[in-house]
Amino acid sequence: MYDSNWSVGSLVELALRALVDYKVKGSKSQSVQCLPEYLQDKVRERLLKRRAVTGIELKQLIHPRTKEIDLQEQVLTNDLISALAEIKSLRKINMNRTRSQPPPRLANHIIDPSSVGSNSEPENPPPLANQTDQSGNDVEVISANDDQPRGGDRLTDDVSPEVLIKLFSGQQYLQTLFLRGVENITEEVFECIGQCCPHLVHLDVARCQDVRDIHLHLISDCGLLESLSIAETGVTDQALLYISRSACKNRLKELKIDRCKQITDDGIQILLGGLTNLQILIFHGCPQVTSRARDDLEEYLAANHRHLRQLTWTVY
Repeated sequence: MYDSNWSVGSLVELALRALVDYKVKGSKSQSVQCLPEYLQDKVRERLLKRRAVTGIELKQLIHPRTKEIDLQEQVLTNDLISALAEIKSLRKINMNRTRSQPPPRLANHIIDPSSVGSNSEPENPPPLANQTDQSGNDVEVISANDDQPRGGDRLTDDVSPEVLIKLFSGQQYLQTLFLRGVENITEEVFECIGQCCPHLVHLDVARCQDVRDIHLHLISDCGLLESLSIAETGVTDQALLYISRSACKNRLKELKIDRCKQITDDGIQILLGGLTNLQILIFHGCPQVTSRARDDLEEYLAANHRHLRQLTWTVY
């Protein structure tokens, strides 16, 4: 009897679930490339949030028209970023790091589309034993549902500036770039972003410990920038001067500079003197900012006949 609850959409959902959850099935990950691109996108989105993915696996889940990638839950490695660097059609890259991010565990999962729809798997499969790779080394096989942390398999980010430059080079369509807390955001990396990403609209480099004043000068030609976060970095008033004179000074709508310890009232005054379209300004937790900055802000609002949509500050 026909069940109206079953539809093409639900079949696609079942197929995706099988591709993401099923265990090791040989070495057939290349066959994932045979999937339609929209299915590759859906599998990639789920897999990147479910477990750690290797560079080899990521290559099978991206295609020349990939537009977005979310690596928030991934350990950033040179292999992973190098695989992504082959795609130059990206509109959005999200590599934000959380403050207490438990790194995902690498598992020896191989995606096998031929397993979709198969009834050969037991409903409750027994625990998997350790296997060996082609070199004879022990490889722990981890079930997709085995998410209990173990002290010995935690990983940390390890991506070099050279690989980041390789990723950002040629990204002429990139509009959104989230790098909050990423390490090795050097001057050379920022210079590459400024030169190779002319359509950048949103940039977040908060908590990037390498970011200094010169970084803001290196992206001063990004004239389409509308939102920028440099919160919790080592920038000073000089960085705010660069922003106030940048090509985006009449487009920038949102600026987050909270917890920047070296910003002062002078920097806030310089900033407001150069920006004409600011709607969101976050500068709480800046210990050298006093009530004078609040007075400058009130003058800015009156002169530009506008009300800020969001405003936070701390007066010391």
